[in-house]
Amino acid sequence: MVREIAEQLGKEASLVIQGHGDARCQGKSGGVGERLRVETQKGRGTRIILDLPVSLATFRGVLIKAAQRKRSVLVAEDSVTSRTLLKNILDAAGYAVSTAVDGREALALLREQALDVVASDVEMPRMNGFELTRTMRQEEKLRHVPVVLVTSLDSREHREQDLEAGADAYIVKSAFDQSTLLDVLVRFTG
Repeated sequence: MVREIAEQLGKEASLVIQGHGDARCQGKSGGVGERLRVETQKGRGTRIILDLPVSLATFRGVLIKAAQRKRSVLVAEDSVTSRTLLKNILDAAGYAVSTAVDGREALALLREQALDVVASDVEMPRMNGFELTRTMRQEEKLRHVPVVLVTSLDSREHREQDLEAGADAYIVKSAFDQSTLLDVLVRFTG
């Protein structure tokens, strides 16, 4: 695959960095004066694109590192049974999984290491999932990390709290299906 892309691009390529650290390659698009571009699409957001010439070896290294990197998920769940079930599902799907027994422990882990997404219960001791999400949204380093609440709470009031807290998705345990969880996580981790 790397060889085919390299042949299509020739000896020089541009590395385009966007979003949450995703990287992709595109052909050389212009002169030196066009190295930084801002593209805004209504309803789709804004991308800041920095074109930098990279060697084929560098590009090959970027592709290999991206392919080898496991996406990371933090599971915050006070129930040992639920935490173990979620961890096993995510491990089997190829994610690097960290676990926390409540929102405070989850917050401490998030402050220590970069994680791609959080899957959290709502009802936990010390700091619940709503409080965890609100706190994450207030911290510059954590506000971009997607939060998926996985909970037994299914009322309209709880779903409204979910939105107010800033969670990105809400999965009800009574209707839990591992493919739904994995589909949601793929949406946030690529």
